Amino acid sequence: INGGLYRPGQPVAQLTGADGETLRRFSKLELVQLTLQKDLVEATSEVTTLLQQRHASGQPHRLAVLETSAGGLLTAMLAGRAGASNYFAQSRFAYDNHAKEQVLGGPLPPGGSVNESVVSALAEALCREAAVDYALVESGMAGPPDGQRRSLKSGLCCIAVAGPQGTRAVTVHRSPWLTRREHQLHFAREALNLLSHYMKQPTYISSC
Repeated sequence: INGGLYRPGQPVAQLTGADGETLRRFSKLELVQLTLQKDLVEATSEVTTLLQQRHASGQPHRLAVLETSAGGLLTAMLAGRAGASNYFAQSRFAYDNHAKEQVLGGPLPPGGSVNESVVSALAEALCREAAVDYALVESGMAGPPDGQRRSLKSGLCCIAVAGPQGTRAVTVHRSPWLTRREHQLHFAREALNLLSHYMKQPTYISSC
C-alpha cells in the first residue's frame, strides 16, 4: 500500500537484467522500506556480534525481548541468526495493557504504556522474571497500514534496556504519515541501536 507520504503506484526505480529487460519496478515506498530493512539487518548484526563475543568470553550475554508495535521484528531478527541459542533466551509479545500488567505484576502506571517510565519498569520486570542479563522492551504506536494519519502519536515509541548497567530508556518519534511497516522497521532498528550502545558502556550496577 502506498499512502501518506507517497504517491501510489508510481515507480521511481527499476531492476534490469543483463539484456536490459526490466525485471522489477520499485515505488518510492518500496525503496524506503528496503533501505530500512538493510539498516535493521546491520543493527542486528552489531548486536548479535556483541552478544556472541560476551558469550565466548563468559561475560553477561543472555537476552530477553518484549515487543508490541514492532510486530515481532525484533524476535524474528534475533532468533533467526545462527547461534541465537547462545544468547537469546525468550521473547514476549505484549500487545494490550493486560499483557503488560501481567509482566509488571500489577496495574500500569498512569499515562498509558507508551512512556519511558512504563517501558523501564517492564524491562526491569522482564529481566528479573526471565533471569537474563539484558531485557529489551519497546512500546509504541505504529499507526494504520497505509500511512493515512489518524493521530499525531502515530510513530511514537518508547524503548528501554535493563541489565548490568542499570536501566536506560529513550523516546523516538517518526513522522505520523509513515506507514505501519516503516514505523515497525524504525522502532526495531532504534531498539537494537539502543541495546548496542548500552552494551558498550561500562558496567556499574545491576537492575536485574
